[in-house]
Amino acid sequence: MDTHNQQLFEAPLVPSASIDHLVASDNEWGTILSSKSVVVASNTNRQDQPALKGVRLPSRLANVGISSSSSLRISTPERVLTYDDVRSDRIDIFAQRALLRMSKDPVMSADASGMVAAVKSGKLGGIYKEDQRVPALRAREINSSWWLIIPQEEDAVLFLEPKNPMHGVPIIVFRDSIRSNPARLESALKKTWRTYLQWKKKGVQPCRCVEVKLNSQLLTNNQKSSCIVLRSIVPGRYCTKSSRTRSSVKAFPERYTPPHYPSKNFHHEINALSQENAFPNVPLGRTCRNKELQNKLNTAIKKYMPIELQDKVAFTIIQLSKDKKKCHQRAGHLEHEVHYSASLIKLAAIYAAHELRSAANRLVQTLKPTTNQAFFSALEQEITPQIHQKIEAILMALGSKVDRSRVPKNHRSLKPDYKKIFEYFPNEGLVKFTIEYDSHLTNIAQQPLTNDHAYESIHGLGYGYIIGALESGGFFDQTIGSGIWLAGDYKRHWPYILLDSVNDQKVAQATTTFQMAELFTLLWDEKLFDDPGQKNSSKEMLWRMRGRATWTGLEPPLQVYTITHSKVGHGPLKKGGGVRSEAFIIKNSNDVSYVVTWQNYPDNQKVAPIAQIIQDTISMDVPNDCSTLRGCLYQNPYI
Repeated sequence: MDTHNQQLFEAPLVPSASIDHLVASDNEWGTILSSKSVVVASNTNRQDQPALKGVRLPSRLANVGISSSSSLRISTPERVLTYDDVRSDRIDIFAQRALLRMSKDPVMSADASGMVAAVKSGKLGGIYKEDQRVPALRAREINSSWWLIIPQEEDAVLFLEPKNPMHGVPIIVFRDSIRSNPARLESALKKTWRTYLQWKKKGVQPCRCVEVKLNSQLLTNNQKSSCIVLRSIVPGRYCTKSSRTRSSVKAFPERYTPPHYPSKNFHHEINALSQENAFPNVPLGRTCRNKELQNKLNTAIKKYMPIELQDKVAFTIIQLSKDKKKCHQRAGHLEHEVHYSASLIKLAAIYAAHELRSAANRLVQTLKPTTNQAFFSALEQEITPQIHQKIEAILMALGSKVDRSRVPKNHRSLKPDYKKIFEYFPNEGLVKFTIEYDSHLTNIAQQPLTNDHAYESIHGLGYGYIIGALESGGFFDQTIGSGIWLAGDYKRHWPYILLDSVNDQKVAQATTTFQMAELFTLLWDEKLFDDPGQKNSSKEMLWRMRGRATWTGLEPPLQVYTITHSKVGHGPLKKGGGVRSEAFIIKNSNDVSYVVTWQNYPDNQKVAPIAQIIQDTISMDVPNDCSTLRGCLYQNPYI
């Protein structure tokens, strides 16, 4: 519908009941568009304006608060774009495909339609790859080159007209290197489109303040106001007029995770980590592979483990350092293999719940809702869209490694039930778990023989947040499909999202011993959560895992170590039989603590070999191979 010449303005939606009432009065309205969100045009000067097909205005518009002498637009739901919609010589072919995908996603549909409409109307000059003619010529106008247009930390920019930056026609330019990476390209286009909308509404201005670096953003301050530097606008330096944006409330943890090795940028990234406040949490678990500890583990496996199991059972053992400036010493065997590990993975639900509470308390600090209704509404508006975007990006990146055929977009299993998890105390400005939900989290580890508590915990969180938190926290690598994975409720009331595993094909509950040990190590370091409402979240999660439930103490020889925190796993395999697994923190006779994880041990075998392997490996403490924290950061955890 062409409304270019119509004098239309934005207005709130007419209440559905009112529209139903008007539609029933067919004599006055004639035929109304079938959607309840319709476009209403002015009855005046009808001969001078393009006809609005199918709509006649009644004389009773005032009954629903609409003046028949006014013009207004009631927004229609975004539709899925077609190739005819996006086809344009001013939209790069990769961008066209991205826009088609985005239009199918409710979270990004409006952005996709908006970009297409802006290009077609000439308000946006186009969407181009950085090496195409239009952005290259603009780069030449500012005495630059096309490969220098986009800042290193961005994937796309809004490129303003050099001679008329605030009133000219901008273009969107994205990196050539992301053209075949759907998740990154769509995210970059969405972010840059939001920047365009901000620019169009005069929400940006040339920066005239002094910069101060804070985490990943550049904040600028002067005596009167503060603003955020927008790196996604070129040329020049532009800031927002307000320090607060929607992105200031993060749904997921932000934690440094190692690049894939070798990485040409690795040394640069490590140098950045040495700067104060460069990242919110300690990267990894400060682990460093120790040659002596590794030799002891290898020797013990060859000595005690049956030959047919030596290439099947996975281990990670970490000697914990009491010195916070030194690394933990690590040894592993098949530690990066992804295995079905049954109930052991329930720990992921406890972790994700604490991360979501952290996000909720950060939201409260930022938005300061004064009522419960305002709080839960803010969660839906601020957190839920981030969850949908995150999970879809992860599943898209995994490709054939994952089967989500029974869990479509926006399935109820992908989003949290906030009212089931949280209660909000406006006077304190504090978010807490409900008493019932808190009990479920604690009993996951304390009552290992039932799935009820894990089921309730997972149904409160949703798969979307659990997987998103694991990936953002550094415990799952979407590029290779490796790490901790929880996308099943243990009762099959919700359909499962299945990931490739070594021991049981595609499964909904899996891990590597390395990533599970990293989770325990960060808990021990008390560096796992950033919750302004609960400063001892790591201790709280450890408290939930207190106890000595273990497989290795059930049969002789009894272990000579003391278990302080633990979680066991046991489940059936598709091919028959079952497997056991375990993760715990223990102390040896020298009062030195260790994190131990093992998995994929057949349940028809006695567990004495496992106990013997652990006992021999930790019997004598090993010296530190990496004497400084910086030293262990340089080490490749994947070798």
